[in-house]
Amino acid sequence: MEFTTIAILLRFLAPYRWVLPVMAMFGLAASFAEGIGIGLLIPLLDVLLHTARQSAATGSVLLEPVRAYLAHYTAGDQLVIIGVGIMALLSIKAGLVFASSSLSAWINGRVNNDIRCALFTQTLSVDYAFLVQNAQGRLINAFESQAWRTMDAINALFDGVTSICTVLVFVALLLLISWPLTLGVIALAGAASMIVGRPLVRRINNLSQDAVSASAEVSQRVLNSLLGMRVIRAFGREDHERKRFEAISETTTRLFFRMDRTVRTIPALLELAYAPIFLATILIAPTFAVGIPTLLAFLFLFYRLQPQIKALDQHRAQLASFSGSFVEFAALLDTKDKPASRTGTIAFGGLIRAITLRHVGFRYAADGDSRRALEDISADIGAKQVTAIVGASGAGKTTLINLLYRFFEPSEGAIFVDDVPLADLDVASWRAKLALAGQDAALLDGSILDNIAAGCPEADMERIKEVARSAALHEFIETLPRGYFTQVGDRGLRLSEGQRQRIGLARALLRRPDILILDEATNALDGLTEQTVHRALEKAAKDATVIVIAHRLSTVRKADRILVLEDGKLVEHGTAAELLSQVGTFTRLQTAQLELKDMPETAR
Repeated sequence: MEFTTIAILLRFLAPYRWVLPVMAMFGLAASFAEGIGIGLLIPLLDVLLHTARQSAATGSVLLEPVRAYLAHYTAGDQLVIIGVGIMALLSIKAGLVFASSSLSAWINGRVNNDIRCALFTQTLSVDYAFLVQNAQGRLINAFESQAWRTMDAINALFDGVTSICTVLVFVALLLLISWPLTLGVIALAGAASMIVGRPLVRRINNLSQDAVSASAEVSQRVLNSLLGMRVIRAFGREDHERKRFEAISETTTRLFFRMDRTVRTIPALLELAYAPIFLATILIAPTFAVGIPTLLAFLFLFYRLQPQIKALDQHRAQLASFSGSFVEFAALLDTKDKPASRTGTIAFGGLIRAITLRHVGFRYAADGDSRRALEDISADIGAKQVTAIVGASGAGKTTLINLLYRFFEPSEGAIFVDDVPLADLDVASWRAKLALAGQDAALLDGSILDNIAAGCPEADMERIKEVARSAALHEFIETLPRGYFTQVGDRGLRLSEGQRQRIGLARALLRRPDILILDEATNALDGLTEQTVHRALEKAAKDATVIVIAHRLSTVRKADRILVLEDGKLVEHGTAAELLSQVGTFTRLQTAQLELKDMPETAR
C-alpha cells in the first residue's frame, strides 16, 4: 500500500530530513496566504454590495480586525486597500510555490542519484553467487525503469504534503467563517473520499506489484536476446523471439494502462461526488444565517479546497502505484538476505609452498537440489610450478578456478594457501596476486588501451606495448586507425574472438602475477600465433605459479603436474608420462584427440 512506499521514501530521504518540515512550512504559508486572500473577498463584496452591516452580524472573527481597520477609510479607499492586499497575498503565495518547486526538484535529483549509486554499490559488494543465481534483468530493470520512478514518487509525496497543508489551512479558515457549515461539508466530503478512494487505491497497489514483475521480465528478455543474438540470427529464431517479446511487452503495457487508468479515475469520480455536496452547501447555508458575501467566500474557498482533496487522493493512488517499485528497491538494497562478498583479514604476500584442496565439494544451488559440480577434490598446486587441469566439458575445471578466485565458496571442504585457509585471506590482496586469461576474454566497454591497462593501471605505455608484443597483438593494433585508442565496443564484439583472447592475455601478463591462471587461453589462436604466445607464457611462468586449463592435451604435456577431472571428481593426477602409462581417463582423452586430428576435414 501507499504507506509502504512512504516508509521506504522516508528512508531514502533520511540524509535530507530537514526537507519535509521546510516543504510543510512552505505549504502552510502559501495556503494561508491564498486563504486570507480569498477571505478578503468578503469585505470586498461588502463594499460592492453595501452589505457590511449584515456581514458583520453573520461574519467570522477572522475578519473583525480587517473591518475595524477599513472603517477609517472611504469606500473607494477600501476597494484599493483590499485589492492591493489580495494581490500581495497571491504574489507571496506564488513566490512560496516557486521556492517549494525548486526545492522539490533539487531534492528529487539528489535522492534519485543516491538510490542509483546505492543500488550499484550493492551490486559491486554483494556476493558474486547472488548475482549469478538471480535474474540480471531484474537489476537492469531497477536501474533503467524503476529508479526513475523515484522522481514521480518524491513529487507525489511532496505534493501530498502541500495538499495536506492546504487542506488544513483551508478547513481552519472555513471553520472560522462558519463552523456548522464546515463540519457538515467535511463529513460529506470525507465519506465520498472513503467510498471512492479506498477500493481503487487497493486495486492500484495490486496492479503495481504485477507491473514491476512484468517490466523486469521485459528487461530480462531484451538482455537474453542481445546476449544470444548470434544464435538467434544463425538459427533463424527472429520470428520466434519477436513473438515472445511482443507477448510479454503487451502484458506489461496492459498492466501499466490499467494502473494509470485507475489512478486517473479517482479525480473524475470525486468530481461527481463533490457536485451534490456543493449544491447542498448552498441549500443549507440559510439555515445557519450565512450572508451572501460570506456564503460566496465560503463557496469559493470550498471550491479551491476541492482540488486539494482530490489531489490528496490522487497522490495516495500514485504512491500506491509506486509501491511495487519501492518494494523492489528495498528488496535489492536489503543486505539481510544477501551475503556480502566475503573476505578475511590476513594479507597475502605471495605463494611460498602450495595451494592445497582438502575434500572440496561445490554445488551451485545452495538448497542442495542441484548436482554437485565438484565432489571431494583433494590435491596440491605447487608454488612456481605448472599445474594443468584437464577433463571433458562439464568436468568442473572452470568451477574449480571460480573457487580459487573466491567468486564462490566451497560447499564442502576447504582450500588452503600455505596452510592458511583461503577464507582467512584478505580478498583484495589475494586477487591482486592473481591474473586470469581465458577463452571468455571479457572486455570492458572502452579502448584497447583501457582493457590491457586494467591489469595494472599504473603501467606506462612502453610496458603496455611490451606485453602486447608478447601476446602477438602489437602489430595488429598498429594497423588500426586509432591504434591503442580504438574502441572495442560492448563486450569487445567489434573484435574477433582471437583478438579478444590476445587482449585478455596481454592484460594478464601486464599484471606480473604471482599466480597465473590460463583457462583455454589460446584455443582461438592459429598455430603460428599460439607458438609466439606460448613462448611469452613460458617466460612469464618462470617467476609464477601457473594453472592451465586446456582441452588440447598437447598444451599441458610439459606441466609439472596434471589433475584429471571427470564428472566433478578428481580421477587421476601425475605427470603426462605417468598418466599415459595408467591407460585411464587422460589416455582416453588423448586417444580421442588423436583420432579427431587424423579424421578427414570433411568428416569432422
